Amino acid sequence: MADRNFDDLAPRFARNIYGSHKGRVRLEVLKRDLCDYVPLFQNLAGVEVLDMGAGQGHFSLGLAEQGAHVHLCDVSEKMLAMAKERWQEICEAQAQAGMPTIGSATFTQCALQQLPAKEYPLVLGHAVLEWLEDPRQGFGYLVDSVATGGYLSVIVYNAHGLAFKNLLRGNFKKFDRNNFKAFKGSLTPISPLTPKQLMQWGNELKLELVGFSGIRVFQDYILDKSIREADPDGLLVKELEYSRLEPFRNMARYLHFVFKRP
Repeated sequence: MADRNFDDLAPRFARNIYGSHKGRVRLEVLKRDLCDYVPLFQNLAGVEVLDMGAGQGHFSLGLAEQGAHVHLCDVSEKMLAMAKERWQEICEAQAQAGMPTIGSATFTQCALQQLPAKEYPLVLGHAVLEWLEDPRQGFGYLVDSVATGGYLSVIVYNAHGLAFKNLLRGNFKKFDRNNFKAFKGSLTPISPLTPKQLMQWGNELKLELVGFSGIRVFQDYILDKSIREADPDGLLVKELEYSRLEPFRNMARYLHFVFKRP
């Protein structure tokens, strides 16, 4: 099993994830958590940010708009090309509005294992570890990029949520949590993770866990599409409300952890 590259799925990924209400929920949980847990998020002007597995930059380019100097890295050439186009559009829109571009964005095609040796006050690793053959090793690489006193924001695909969704769908024979294999060409990650694993890894590397939320704690379990899409704003309110409550966050489709490196 090899680490996953999204060159072949870039347009589909954009459409299925960020081109839907799923993406809206993810971005809103992220913004709230970082505002609550990361003090430097209140004023990003001049702050250097590493976004590893940046994809199309849906979240981190927004930080560059606020004045951060964002370094986007991804193994996928096509994903980075789409991120560059987005940044160009943002800069052009700001210029047309008579607003100076105070932040910046750089783009580097590389694997997590090839990250240049540099430390940042804020590192983002969103939905990248679960696509690695060895996510524990990948977590260590992310931590190595965090400066002393800096923060690491990690999103991972939740193994508990994957199991629950398959049970609800009646996949009693097809799904085996102890011998899981993603279907070829699917958007299901190859290495789903549990909350316990992330907390254990953080403890092993002497990190301080400052925040933990679930992303999409119930949305995906509403199997009736008409109900799921009937009230997007109301759904978002409840997703945010329940995202930090047990047992809901432990059953979410994705998990968001914020660590501080002492």
